[in-house]
Amino acid sequence: MTLALVANREFDRYGGVLLDEERRVTGFVPRGPAAHGSYHYVGVQLADADAFAAVRPGEVARSIGGVYDSLMATRPGSVRGIISTAAFWDVGTVADYWRTSQAFAPAEGGRLAVSHIDPTAHVTDSILWDDVEIGARAIVDECIVTDGVRVPPDAHYRRAVVQRSTDTDTLMVSPLSF
Repeated sequence: MTLALVANREFDRYGGVLLDEERRVTGFVPRGPAAHGSYHYVGVQLADADAFAAVRPGEVARSIGGVYDSLMATRPGSVRGIISTAAFWDVGTVADYWRTSQAFAPAEGGRLAVSHIDPTAHVTDSILWDDVEIGARAIVDECIVTDGVRVPPDAHYRRAVVQRSTDTDTLMVSPLSF
């Protein structure tokens, strides 16, 4: 098993992977002071199917905190890390998604996927997904507008996640906190 790792620069937010001098994984630590100087697992791994031989078909198993820990105990050195200098972009929370999208927006010409914005509408600092329509005179400021949303004319949204309900085809608006 080989885990892709980067330096854990936010150890108060993320748990860490501990390595020895030969890059063998020696343990996993929870977020906080114990994770200072550790590495952050970015979700990419190279695995041999034999590593999961003890997991029965249909059984739920944790990799970290389960399969990998057992493997390290029974076959020391079988779980290793490869350290990369790659950037890590988290999208696990709405706030993470917002920061990551804003960081990439300049490379996308300042906007991500947009279908149609009425010329009288005002859209600022927002993330618009695919197949979005912004109606006449609508104001959308610091929002995330998800796929297929039709913002009606004269609507005003600020710091909100706007999505279409799949059951009723109505708009659901949630506060965006970041």
